[in-house]
Amino acid sequence: MYGDDMNYIVTQKDVDLLMQSTKELYYKLELLNKDYKILDYIDGNLINDNISIDSTSNVRRTYTCTIYVENSSFILDKSSRIWFDKLVRPKIGIYSQRYREIIWYCLGTFLYTDLNYSYDQSSRTLQLTCLDLMCMLDDSRNGQIPDYKRTILAGTDAREIVISLLKEFGITKYFIEFNLNGTPISTFNIESDKTYESGATAYTIIKDICSLYPGTQMYFDIDGTFIISRIPTGKNEINVLTDEILQPILIDEQINTSTTSVYNHIKIYGKQNSPDYFTRDVTCNNNVYCANVVTYQFDENQAIYVEISYGGKINNLEVFALNVPCTNLSVQYININNVENIPIVNEKGENLPEGLLEPGIDYLFRYRKESNDFLFIGTYQIIGEAYLSNNLNNTDGYAVIQDNDFAVEVIGDRLKVLSGSDYDSISTNSFCNQRARLELYNATNMQETLSISTIAIPWIDVNTKVEFTSNITKRKAEYIITNISCDYSTYQMSISLSRFYPDYI
Repeated sequence: MYGDDMNYIVTQKDVDLLMQSTKELYYKLELLNKDYKILDYIDGNLINDNISIDSTSNVRRTYTCTIYVENSSFILDKSSRIWFDKLVRPKIGIYSQRYREIIWYCLGTFLYTDLNYSYDQSSRTLQLTCLDLMCMLDDSRNGQIPDYKRTILAGTDAREIVISLLKEFGITKYFIEFNLNGTPISTFNIESDKTYESGATAYTIIKDICSLYPGTQMYFDIDGTFIISRIPTGKNEINVLTDEILQPILIDEQINTSTTSVYNHIKIYGKQNSPDYFTRDVTCNNNVYCANVVTYQFDENQAIYVEISYGGKINNLEVFALNVPCTNLSVQYININNVENIPIVNEKGENLPEGLLEPGIDYLFRYRKESNDFLFIGTYQIIGEAYLSNNLNNTDGYAVIQDNDFAVEVIGDRLKVLSGSDYDSISTNSFCNQRARLELYNATNMQETLSISTIAIPWIDVNTKVEFTSNITKRKAEYIITNISCDYSTYQMSISLSRFYPDYI
């Protein structure tokens, strides 16, 4: 069963089944149509299989299997039970001696990429290679946009873009929730025009949208639902596995720490902004920045550009650069040419912290017509920075984690500078700082890994938290599952774990 957070809710029945000394296994492949309705199923004897779940891959789940089948009705053909338009959902069943029933676990929802049916006098086998439904969006099975060019206009609703792309490629089940500085939001408006050339995929476009809000992940869950959500870091999640469960089923373990990939200081250069208007003619009137903005118009008679007064109407998403003469108060407004006091807000629509803006600095603000406010962008060159420290006196918005072995006080300052195409779309200092914290998380916590082999745990998933006492170090710690690989024919599973520290994304 699944809760509201999309994770499997473990019951005592599941734990009892893990501890069962002998396991009688059953296997079936459900065949579904594009509406996820079960049309048929294949049951047989599993010869071998492998399922891989990788939290860092665009195709999160891959699956291969070889099963013995009774007849030749599984040859690839449009009249066969196996064809391009059908989905496959493998399930593993375990007979519970205590409850006297078969308990079934879904391994995912997939599309075929390769299959081979073999027949001889002694055996009939079906071999399948499958990818999860992201292959419908990333060009593995589909996903290329048909247009020569596709442009997404500034101000377009991001959620509507994603849903229209999903429907264009036959995806009807989805859950969309972007991450905004740790807070979920259902949608936002695209801030600038985006153009994609022919050959671009739906995956590329949706990934670009998600990247505007760092800490957002996109994937298909085991039921074939497309998910956009915050990357879980474990702070608010329970431990789905503990020593009580893991130690009795543990086969072996190995600790791996990368020294060349560890960076505890991240600096990101994001977008270089070009404002629509700039002025140094700004005065402070209590909590209002009063700005005199002028523009220019070409005079055909004089064949020169002449200065004219900027009108009272501000167009949606226009960017103003103001050289502010005083720091901001807790509530601050901008008034362009003495027309209207319009509040300054951050991405959450909240007032800026008092004293954030420094006198004499050029700051950029984007007007948003729908909410009638000025979004604080930052400076011309967007810069984000974060470092990992054990010092609780560091209160400048950086990650402060006590007892973290990768902190600058422990191993020194290890700087990584990031820029270029992956970061050029980051358009505000706030988002750039958030992305820097995410990259810091990946370059520290994610580099200390523990690999364990266990008896197969059919309900476990990546991006979930576990508690485990290492038999090598004798240290109890919490970890995040990043990768899973399992062969149910041997009923053994390999799990990669990254050390968990309190959430700082």
